[in-house]
Amino acid sequence: MSTSVKEQLNTDWQKAQEVGSQRASRLREILKSASSEAFTELRGGSSEVRELSRAALANLITYLKTQDLGGEAAPAPQDSALANDLILIEAQAREETVEKDIPSWRQLLTELFGLVRNRRADWMQFLGQQVNRYSAKVDSELTQEYGDRYQRVKEQVQKARSRYGAAPSASTQASSEAPATPVEIEVLED
Repeated sequence: MSTSVKEQLNTDWQKAQEVGSQRASRLREILKSASSEAFTELRGGSSEVRELSRAALANLITYLKTQDLGGEAAPAPQDSALANDLILIEAQAREETVEKDIPSWRQLLTELFGLVRNRRADWMQFLGQQVNRYSAKVDSELTQEYGDRYQRVKEQVQKARSRYGAAPSASTQASSEAPATPVEIEVLED
């Protein structure tokens, strides 16, 4: 009887191994196909996201080019974004790429840096105006809150500021002095 039980266990074990290996191979195939579909979808989605982000940046650059610093006389960015969306939808319907119409990243970044370079002075002036407005607001709030005590401190700060502005800087003093002459040093050993 012990041999029949052993044989029965061996046959059952072999059947379990066969069923398990078949199931594992089916699971392997399912996982392989699912992962390949996921990677395909990821690649397709990332290229679509790249095109959309380039189109959005191109829209932003054209919007900034037409907008003045105060935000006046600027077309609504939604109109140009809607136009690009329509172009993308039409191209997808025709199964064509719009990549020819959308500038490359290099072109976009070159345009953006050029825009920043051209507007740097305007933006700095605008920033200075904002800082002046904010400092006037803080000044009035501190005057209301602390009254005469703040006025005394304010006067001392203005005096120190004027002294600092009138004092020549170390770099201008160094440049007005005679130029340095080279010196040779000889070291003697004891």
